[in-house]
Amino acid sequence: SGPSELDEPTQERVAVQIARLITELQSVPTAPLRSKGLPEADLHADVTEQHGAWHGLRSDLPQGVFDYVERRFQEYLAEPTFYREERRFIHADLSPDHWLFDAARGELSGIIDFGDCELCDPDYEYLYLLEDAGEAFTRRVLTLQGAPDIDARLCKLRYLVTFDHAQGVLASARYGKPEWRQECLEALEAERLRAG
Repeated sequence: SGPSELDEPTQERVAVQIARLITELQSVPTAPLRSKGLPEADLHADVTEQHGAWHGLRSDLPQGVFDYVERRFQEYLAEPTFYREERRFIHADLSPDHWLFDAARGELSGIIDFGDCELCDPDYEYLYLLEDAGEAFTRRVLTLQGAPDIDARLCKLRYLVTFDHAQGVLASARYGKPEWRQECLEALEAERLRAG
């Protein structure tokens, strides 16, 4: 269940908790984590590589979806403000699926699944918040953190949501999961239609 199913005071308490968690994770010094071998991701390089892989699907996908995602890759990679050299410690999968919710107290009691933790562009931390908890909640978390340029960051994150769905299409064949392909193509088609 996501924040939209909670009443407003509870949503606010959860947003405060998530904002605090992200702030605390991203304040952990990176050098000791790097020296211990924590994975480090180059988001821009990963998107570039994914763009290359997407080209290989040209003849295998509905033309409208292929062209829409191709254009999104080109726009993202051409926008210099989307590139950040900075690396921070992130959970990397803060979907509501990984929140433990105490209904009696109306707040989170924990976060699970730290298996994807890495050093990465700190904006990546908000990807699954936007995708699974919605824009209003993600905007509130960023506001609580005092984040600058929230509209620009949400714009960047919308591209990352597109690429997350594209990654699902790419991964479906590799892992023998045709249902991933169908689900992600439907999400991309819905996105394309919303974009007009």
